[in-house]
Amino acid sequence: MNRFIFTNVLYTLTCASAIYFSSLKWSIPLAFMVVPILYALLNVVMYKWVKAAVEKSPMRFVNAFMLTVTVKLIFSAGVVATLIVLYPEFKVHLALGTFFIYLGATVILSRTILKMK
Repeated sequence: MNRFIFTNVLYTLTCASAIYFSSLKWSIPLAFMVVPILYALLNVVMYKWVKAAVEKSPMRFVNAFMLTVTVKLIFSAGVVATLIVLYPEFKVHLALGTFFIYLGATVILSRTILKMK
């Protein structure tokens, strides 16, 4: 669990610093820096939920894992829609940035879940 949280924090800081330094060149809104933090929090909640499902049965684990992917996809659609409404002039940057943040957060969560026993 500690390694998982450390990886999430490191990934969040990396994404936030990339957003900050890219905002200096392309004027991306700094409110976008909240997105990696939201994904890190969502990752921790999903990890705890899947870990509890692993202890119960394999069927619950599979259902929990599939539901985490579904919830994250719906959450991503909501984040992208909200950002596009708030900042329509940066819609391509925000959508692609959210996609890469989603992708990294999903890889971190999936690798950690697959190492569970």
